[in-house]
Amino acid sequence: TELTALVENLKYSQQRSLNLFGGSFESNLRSYFNSSVKAFEFEGKRYVLKTSKIFSNLCGFFSALTTHHEAYASINDKLSYEKDTLKKMNQKGLPVPTLIDMEVADAFVTEYLEGENPKDIFKDKRISLEDKLTIVRKLSSSLSQIHENGFFHGASTLSNTRYSNSIGYWVDFGTIPKKGLALDH
Repeated sequence: TELTALVENLKYSQQRSLNLFGGSFESNLRSYFNSSVKAFEFEGKRYVLKTSKIFSNLCGFFSALTTHHEAYASINDKLSYEKDTLKKMNQKGLPVPTLIDMEVADAFVTEYLEGENPKDIFKDKRISLEDKLTIVRKLSSSLSQIHENGFFHGASTLSNTRYSNSIGYWVDFGTIPKKGLALDH
C-alpha cells in the first residue's frame, strides 16, 4: 500500500552513520541500534514510526561480528516484543496506542496519540493541583488495567505516558521481561 511505501522511505531516511572511532565499539553499536521514534502524517491522519535503526542490508555485516551479534539480536528482539505486546494489548482494548497492521521489517507503526505528556502538564503552574491529581489517578488506573490483563510496562515513568480525552495512555513497551518473569497473555 501507499502507507507501507511511505513507512519504508521514512525508515531509510532515519539511517545514520556508525562512528567507530569515538567511544567503545559496543556503545557505538548499541547507540546505532537503539530505537528511533518519528511522527508523520498520511492522508490527514497522524502516525508514529518506531524503528530499530538496523536495516536488512546491514544484517550480513553484523552477523559476521559474532562477538557483537548479541547486541543486534537483543535490540531487534525488543522491537519484535514491543510490536507483539501492543498487538495483544490492542486486542484487549487496553489504553495503549493502536498498532497499524502492516508488514515492515525492523519497524512498526502506531496511531499518533493526540494529547500531552503528563510530565509537561505537571510543570504548568496554571493547572490546578486537583486537575493534576485527577491525571495521576487516571494514569494509575490505566496502568492497573494493564497489569490486571497480565502485562507490565517495565519502565513506567511519566515520559512513557500520554493524556488524551481524559484517558491515561501508556507507550514504549520495549522492555523485555527477564527470563522467568514473562507473563502469559
